[in-house]
Amino acid sequence: MDRAAQHGPIYVAGDSSGAGLAQTVIVAGATSPLGLTLISPWLDIALTNPAIATIAKRDPWLAVPGLRECGRVWARQLPADDNRVSPIHVELHNLPPIDRYVGDRDIFVADCRHYLK
Repeated sequence: MDRAAQHGPIYVAGDSSGAGLAQTVIVAGATSPLGLTLISPWLDIALTNPAIATIAKRDPWLAVPGLRECGRVWARQLPADDNRVSPIHVELHNLPPIDRYVGDRDIFVADCRHYLK
């Protein structure tokens, strides 16, 4: 991304776990884009938001047990609340402007509503 930034302003985007990864890359200081677009971002690998239990019943694609296992594998030895694997724990004032897109049946909508007000 640093090479891309040499040629002009950049924006970073990601979908689902890629959206969380995009945010993590920015927090790590790898780049300073003008904006960030998150599409259905997975912000909390522990899925701690109580509203997820209700929303999960409507999500046609994702399910809590599979996501928790993927989160455990992704985190390795890091705790689930580490902002490198759960970007919901990053303060927004440290980030560029964020556009977010998430469906109302998406299991991640509760975290998006809470975190990206």
